[in-house]
Amino acid sequence: MSVNGQSAAGVTVPDTKLAREATELIRDRTSDLVFNHSRRVFFWGSRQGRNRDLSYDPELLLAVDRKVVQAIAAGSSTTMVSPRFRDSATAASAAA
Repeated sequence: MSVNGQSAAGVTVPDTKLAREATELIRDRTSDLVFNHSRRVFFWGSRQGRNRDLSYDPELLLAVDRKVVQAIAAGSSTTMVSPRFRDSATAASAAA
C-alpha cells in the first residue's frame, strides 16, 4: 500500500523516488506500529514547521525521519546514521 501522495491535516506525503524508497524501507523493516509512529512524526514535524513559519523540505524531513527510525529499529544509535542524514536530522530538529 502506497502512502506517498496522501494528505492529512494539510500536509502531503512527498511522492518522489527518495520518499518512496524511504517509506518502503521502513515498511519492510519495521512493524506497523513503528511505521505508523514514523508517519505521525512526519505529519507533526510538518505542522510544527508551518505553525512556526519555518521553511523546510518535506522530502528531506520524511527521509531523515524514516532513516533514523530504521537505525533505531535495527538496534543501533543514531550516531551510526550516515553523516548526511545525521546532519540533516540535527538541522531539522533544531528548526522544529
